Amino acid sequence: MLMRISPFNWLALSFLGYYCAYGVFLPLFPAWLKQQAYDAETIGLLLASAYVFRFIGGIFFSGLIKRASGLIRTLRYLAWAGCLTMLLMGWFSHSFILLFGGLMLFSMVNAAGMPIGDSLATTWQQQIGLDYGKVRLIGSAAFVVGVVLFGQVVGYLGESTIPWIIATLLALNGILQLLQPQPMPLDITGKAHEASIGFVTLLKDPTTTRLLLAIALIQGSHAAYYAYSVLYWQSLGISVSVTGLLWGLSVIAEIALFFSLPGYLKIPPSPDYFISPGLLPLCAGCASLMPMYYGKLRCCNVCTVSPM
Repeated sequence: MLMRISPFNWLALSFLGYYCAYGVFLPLFPAWLKQQAYDAETIGLLLASAYVFRFIGGIFFSGLIKRASGLIRTLRYLAWAGCLTMLLMGWFSHSFILLFGGLMLFSMVNAAGMPIGDSLATTWQQQIGLDYGKVRLIGSAAFVVGVVLFGQVVGYLGESTIPWIIATLLALNGILQLLQPQPMPLDITGKAHEASIGFVTLLKDPTTTRLLLAIALIQGSHAAYYAYSVLYWQSLGISVSVTGLLWGLSVIAEIALFFSLPGYLKIPPSPDYFISPGLLPLCAGCASLMPMYYGKLRCCNVCTVSPM
């Protein structure tokens, strides 16, 4: 008989396994692709296509779930599917076609884990008052552990181990999800009467349009950062282990920002703003410092080079 645990512990373990693996995949997978002799343009093509399939996978698999009781079962299937596709990519990395197909499948099943996990957390929040904030914080901490700890492991063992590390973490996630939460998520009884709003109607709202534009710009910059930051740092001679530390520090800074500056980031009640005016100069200032930051990294790297 499977061990029974509380919903909080089950979701915490699920987020721990998922985001620890994601913390290895997101920053370090481009380094593995480069180690497999793919150039920057090909890596960009692979990762850009992967984002398209992440979008498709999140919608497709979430749409298959009609009852709350199917959330846990779907998360279990997705964890093992992600493990299998990652193993296939590791085995067939020499073939671009097979690698492309494997990455697209992985992107679909991996992306679906986020909204489905959030849906499960929301269901338990309504059902038993689960503290979603604490559970999500565990996920953020797991991401930091994944990128920092396994960044050191990859730095020691080499980039060729990256897909096997990710597959192992996903398998561990699948094993942890075999535990039985008690109580199980229940379907909400009764019919919800909600007005259906079409996509075209939403686009006619200027606030929605501006919000979509802002999100598109943010996600676009993130995509470029995720794809090329590690490659850029490697071109400066920065090792994968140090790259893991940089990523871990950035996530820790992100967490600290949102927990320590609530007044500065508070959105004003005015309908003319959908983002805090105080946040804009902060973001602009950080962006303007990035070239200086990279320059200092380059200087530090020069200092570590032995004279010929």
